[in-house]
Amino acid sequence: MAKSTEFKMLAETSEDFLFAVRKFIPEVLISDKHYKRILKTAAMIPVRFSLCCIFELALNDEPAEADVSFGIPYYLCNSTLITDQLTSRDPSWAALKKLIQVRENLNNCLSQNTNFFWIEFDISGQSPYSPSLFVTITDQPPPDSLRQKHSNRITAVLDSIESTLGNDLFSRDYYQHTLRAIQQLPSSCTVKQIGIMTSRDLRTVKLIIKGIEVNGGNSVENYLRLLGYTDPLDEFIDIYEKLSPFLDSFCLSIDVADGIQPRLGWECFLAQRNPQKKERWELLYDQLVQEKLCSYNKSEAILNFPGYSSIIDYQDIWPDSLSDYWTNHKKERLSFLIRRINHIKISFIPHHGFRAKAYLALNYYRKGLKWLKDKNGEYYPSIC
Repeated sequence: MAKSTEFKMLAETSEDFLFAVRKFIPEVLISDKHYKRILKTAAMIPVRFSLCCIFELALNDEPAEADVSFGIPYYLCNSTLITDQLTSRDPSWAALKKLIQVRENLNNCLSQNTNFFWIEFDISGQSPYSPSLFVTITDQPPPDSLRQKHSNRITAVLDSIESTLGNDLFSRDYYQHTLRAIQQLPSSCTVKQIGIMTSRDLRTVKLIIKGIEVNGGNSVENYLRLLGYTDPLDEFIDIYEKLSPFLDSFCLSIDVADGIQPRLGWECFLAQRNPQKKERWELLYDQLVQEKLCSYNKSEAILNFPGYSSIIDYQDIWPDSLSDYWTNHKKERLSFLIRRINHIKISFIPHHGFRAKAYLALNYYRKGLKWLKDKNGEYYPSIC
């Protein structure tokens, strides 16, 4: 969600905004019972801390449940917003606070090479209110001449995470295998995200890798074999080739523990994410339904999710303080929510097949207004 200059007025938690958007998420995607669990999680997240969230939900006929993630951009990183109540309830919160405190030092490699933290909650898991931690690395594709320097930059971020979290949350053995996975990357690749799955029993490290080739000398298969991956990859490559005509870009997702894990993933993106232009998403979801990766009902519901909601139209369900502010200052600032499809992910476990997920994004914005006069002399708001 967009940077705002008036955070002092935003006393709400993210729960208030997720409540406001509930009417746009049908029960075929997330049941009322499960949405209440999401709201309980969102009640821990101050709006001043995170202005964006993503729902992660299965596309097949599994129960209507979803996990949820909250994004913390660099300009909102403020360790004081993580209260003692949160850090005492779960070590993952304490770990996040430590990472943010490190990032607050402008001379640290985390501040110089990262621009987002994400906290992901496995709402259906054993620890629904314990977040896994993701660090997004600044997107600076290096020329070949700077490849070693760039690799060192990613390694420095990994080192900083490991030294900050310590062996309890980031096994030294896992660190060594993750370091090797980074060092073995082809020269065309970079790491987009590093995730520490602290909410799971097996605290794997997740790497989201950008720029890898599907075929050729720097192929996915060659890279995975270098890491000791021995399972067959034909099905995994084949599903990408079926979906690639509908995609603009993709990333490879791998899990690392005491070596590379069997689960792999394709994270699939379209460059066009305007909520009002969904024709290309429709083509992609038609293909997912054809491949039996997505149910027809969920496909229809997801394609109807994107759109805009503003306080002008939905003041009755808007957070109270923003509603009050709008009532008293209608000529100053408009608040609205943008709903969009962020991306899809195809997970693959050898001998178990595929599982597809949709990632639906919700962004909160505040924009200044100017008031224009129409031909009838009536005033209407226009976003500055």
